[in-house]
Amino acid sequence: RVNGAARQVFSEMMAARAKAISESNNYVISFDTANNTYKIHDDDDGDGTEAGEAVRTVNIAEAYPGIEYGYMVGNSPSGSAITSAVTFNGSKVTFKPSGLISGLGGTVYLKPADATKNDMQRCVTVIQTGRVRLYKYTGSGWE
Repeated sequence: RVNGAARQVFSEMMAARAKAISESNNYVISFDTANNTYKIHDDDDGDGTEAGEAVRTVNIAEAYPGIEYGYMVGNSPSGSAITSAVTFNGSKVTFKPSGLISGLGGTVYLKPADATKNDMQRCVTVIQTGRVRLYKYTGSGWE
C-alpha cells in the first residue's frame, strides 16, 4: 500500500505541474500531516487562497489504510537528517506556469503505521526546477 500511496502523490504532483504549464496558472498542493490528507488547489487568480476555486482533497488513510505521513530515523535521499514528514515551506508546494516551483523544494515522506517496517518507507521530492522524483528506502539507503 505504501507504494500505491507514494505513486499517487508522485502522479498528482506531476499532473499539477503539467496543468500549471498548460493552463498558465499556479497549482498548489498542501499537506496536512495531522489529518493525513493533502489538497490540490487550482489557483486561477494567483492569490494563493482557495476562495472560489477548484480544490480537491485526498485522504491517504482512506485510500491506503495503514499508510501515513512519517519517517524513520535516518537520512534523506540527499544525505541530510530527516526532521519532518513534509519538508516543503509551509507544508505546501506551488507549481508555477513556467513549470518551476516557488521556494527551494522539499520532500514528502510516507510510511506504514506499523513502525517495524522501516524498509517500506517512501518519499517524493520536488526540486526548484519542478522535477518530481519518487524514492524507495531499502533499509540501508534510498534508491
